[in-house]
This record gives sequence, C-alpha cells and structure tokens, in this order.
Amino acid sequence: MLSPGCPPELEGDEGGECSDEADNDANGLYDCDDPGCVGSPACDGGDDDAVDDDDALDDDDATDDDDATDDDDATDDDDAVDDDDAVDDDDAVDDDDAVDDDDAAPCSGGSLEFDGTDDWVEVSGHPDVADPFTVEAWIWIAGGGERAIASKYVHGNGADSNFVLRLQPGGQVIFATRGNSLIESSPLATGTWIHVAAVWAGGTARLYVDGTEVDTASMDAPNASSQPLAIGRHSSWLSGRSPGYFQGKIDAVRLSSSERYTAAFTPDPSLGDDADTVSLYLFDEGTGAVAGDSGTSGYGGTIQGTPATWSTDNACP
Repeated sequence: MLSPGCPPELEGDEGGECSDEADNDANGLYDCDDPGCVGSPACDGGDDDAVDDDDALDDDDATDDDDATDDDDATDDDDAVDDDDAVDDDDAVDDDDAVDDDDAAPCSGGSLEFDGTDDWVEVSGHPDVADPFTVEAWIWIAGGGERAIASKYVHGNGADSNFVLRLQPGGQVIFATRGNSLIESSPLATGTWIHVAAVWAGGTARLYVDGTEVDTASMDAPNASSQPLAIGRHSSWLSGRSPGYFQGKIDAVRLSSSERYTAAFTPDPSLGDDADTVSLYLFDEGTGAVAGDSGTSGYGGTIQGTPATWSTDNACP
C-alpha cells in the first residue's frame, strides 16, 4: 500500500528497470511490456541498435578477410614478390656480365723461347739497380743446368756485378747482388709457368716464387757494374765459369725502383708499366731481333746469337 503523499513508483523510473526482468511497480507487467518503459532505449532500440553484431562489428563488412586482407590481392605471391621478376638470377646478378674476368683483366701476348745454347737478349746502357729495387719474371723451364734469367753480373767477378737472378744446376732459383751472398728456393718444376721475384731494400733481400716468400737474408748492396743487362744468360763470365744460357721460355721481365712486394701476393700474369718501372720486357713483338722496352724509359734490347724463337705461349691462365 502506497503511503499518502508519495507519487506512485513507475516501471523504468530507475536505470535498468526496463531490462531487469522484474515487476518494479507491482502492476503485473514486466520490463518493456509495462507502459512506464515506453521510450526507454532498452525497449526502443535495444541491443540491436546499441551494439549490433551485424552492423557495428560485422565480420563480412568491417573486417572482411576477402576484402581487407585478401591473400590473393594484398599479398599475392605471384604479383608482390615474383621470383621470376623481382630477383631474376639471369637479369639482376648475371655472372657473365657483372664480373667478367675477360673484361676486368685482359691477358694476351707472347714470349721468347731460348734454346739453352747461344741466344740471349742484351740491353746496352741499362742503368744499375739501387736501393730499393725489385726484379721479377715469368719463366717456363725446359731443361736443367745453371740458367740465368736476368743479370747485370760477371760470373766469377763480384766487383763488377750489380745483381743476378738465375737457376742453379739443381733447379733452385737464386738471387744475389755482388756475388758473395745469395738466397735460394727449392727446385722449381719444369714445363709450367712460374713467377719469380727478388726484392732488395735496406740491406735485406727476399725471394718469392709464385707470390710466396721462400727465403730472406741480409745481403750486401749492389756494386756499380759496367755490364749490360742480359736476359737469358749472364752478362759476362770468367774463364771456367758457365755463361748460364737459359733453356725455356720467358714471358716478361720487369725491373723496378721500389720494394714492390713485402708480403705474400698473387702474381699478375700481365706485368704493367708504372712510376716505379725502370724497364719492362714483355716479348710480345712476335718477329724480328728487337725486344722492346714496354715501359717509358726506352731501354730496348736486341736478340743475340742464334736467334731465339718467338712464341705465342704466355703466362696467361
């Protein structure tokens, strides 16, 4: 029974009464069936308007796997990252085009073949080498015995000797200045191209075979010499000493006024001319009796004795 003077309680005059499934005004009507709930959000739009799964969070519209994140469109293996187009081994990194050994480091030319009996190259007026210097050559050995490669040297007279690079009878390559000290390698192979180099600097000599240091020692400074530069034998020799005629092929001889090599290196089959080059003999002429200086100094040589044979063989790999 209502107290006199108090307004009657109505369904929906308190929050949540139109959806609490209770008869709050005791008139026998519940929630939205009660007139007191007319216009209430719970009865007017209900859950279908406030939070409608079909509209507000509709998987088919708001987050549609077929539209928003479509594997066939957004990240399509055939279009976005196509192995045939984006990274094509034949186009993007072509071994034949990007790094072509034939283009980067051309190697050609010939050599001079010596018979080991009576032919050599003589370079008159060639200056003495001094501190520091490097002498190097590409050689192809055909026979044993004492064989001079490059020499400004009297065999048996160190007083008139500047340097010598030669093979010993056992096949070792040796280097010496005035003749009273030397360094040598193990016996070298025959029938193959080999790079030999000797460096003298500040009283120390080093010998390299195919870019590997094989010996080093203290060595006397080179003497001044009146001898011509000889390639393929000693410049001169005393009675009873070997002239040292080379037997085989020589592709290149280079003398330099620098300490070119101080550690292991990969020999260049195409020796070139630079600011440190004193003389360079590539033996690429192919004919005639002149062995020209391919450097800028112009110390050309002439072929002596029974002419050596020009060869198209070379040290190129």
